[in-house]
Amino acid sequence: MKETKWYHMLQIFIKRMKHFFLSIPKSLQFRKTGLSFVLKLVRKVFSFIWSRRKLIGVLLLIFLVYRMSGNFWTTTPQPMEIFKNDYDLITTKISVGEISDFVKASGKIIPQNEMRIRSRLEASPVLKINVKYGDIVESGQILIQLNTEKFEKELALRENSLKVKTRELLQIEEEIENNKDLFEKGYISKRNYEQSENKYAATSLTVADMQGRTNWLKDQITKGKIVSPIRGRVDYVEKNLVENYVVEHNWWVFTVASNGLKLSLSIDGRDVIKVKEGQDVSFKIDFNPNKEFFGTVVKILEPTNLNPHRDKAPVFYEVLATVEGDDTELRSGLSVDATIKIQTKMDIKRIPRTALRFVPPRIVKIKVEPPRNTTTPVIWIANKDNSISALPIETGIRDNEFIEILQPTTLSEKDNVVVNVHVNVQQRKKSKFTLPQPKRY
Repeated sequence: MKETKWYHMLQIFIKRMKHFFLSIPKSLQFRKTGLSFVLKLVRKVFSFIWSRRKLIGVLLLIFLVYRMSGNFWTTTPQPMEIFKNDYDLITTKISVGEISDFVKASGKIIPQNEMRIRSRLEASPVLKINVKYGDIVESGQILIQLNTEKFEKELALRENSLKVKTRELLQIEEEIENNKDLFEKGYISKRNYEQSENKYAATSLTVADMQGRTNWLKDQITKGKIVSPIRGRVDYVEKNLVENYVVEHNWWVFTVASNGLKLSLSIDGRDVIKVKEGQDVSFKIDFNPNKEFFGTVVKILEPTNLNPHRDKAPVFYEVLATVEGDDTELRSGLSVDATIKIQTKMDIKRIPRTALRFVPPRIVKIKVEPPRNTTTPVIWIANKDNSISALPIETGIRDNEFIEILQPTTLSEKDNVVVNVHVNVQQRKKSKFTLPQPKRY
């Protein structure tokens, strides 16, 4: 091989590398035979490349031209697509049918009648709990028996004392009658007669006080038996009642819900004006969305403590509705999505609601512009020359799909209402030479 400047530089590089490897400690040096083999291999590879440097350069140039030309030699140009129009209008017809106006609501299922049962007795230990959560109870059934032993003992003493005082009062009453006769005949003085009357009055007050205490004790003993006021299901049990077996005064110990169910729905204040008693309600529950249940609006409750001059937040009203038909799948507390049917109109002109949302792109030719500075809804009518014309309309009720057209009455089923447009984009032939394009995000 002819000696060249590059070849001399390679020789110098190889010598320096050899000197570097020899300067490494013996424990890390390569074996001598292995180092010689590597140096010979590098020298042969460089000699091969240098002897064919022109051919390798030509191949590199061809590769670069190929990459920059966009695969010119292997790509078949695509033919241009020719369209009659730059765009196609997608239209619909005005139909005649029915529309039902609905109000959407959400809420939950609640019991038809729910009673919170509280303890009216002062703090007392529990003797026995007769029911547990989920039990069905009858009206008047004893739920809890409290310990009223101290009241019962005192009641027994009070009743005995009351009997004694009652007999004493009767004796004094007879004595007054006798003294009255003696006083009228002049056998006793007026003072003796008045003393007997005063004794009767004092004894009467004592008897009344004892009678009142006796009645109070009986009432406390009665309150020691906490009973269910209605027939229904036990939906709540106080945790401390079960754990500590003690009931405090005015504790909420049980909730009994009647077997019947009803709906409690939340309605936006802007829609509540449409809702009336007697309107039909349909609703679905989360775990069975394919089955529809029905009911009827029975009551509309206004929000409490509402100050319209101060509260600017949205106002929601509570609407109560019955649950009709088979309710075996329903449970108190389930969340529901409901629809209240406001009204239904038959044989009316209607169009899809998508027609009101159509906004023509710039490519579409507009023959009649919509009126300026107006809030009137506008639809677009397709013309024979593939242009469109704006037409203001007056609308009525609507549902999820259609909206009623009140004006103009000249609209008919022959008119084509534009709901969308398809722009025909022509594919251009790719250029033979293109620069690499940056990646766009």
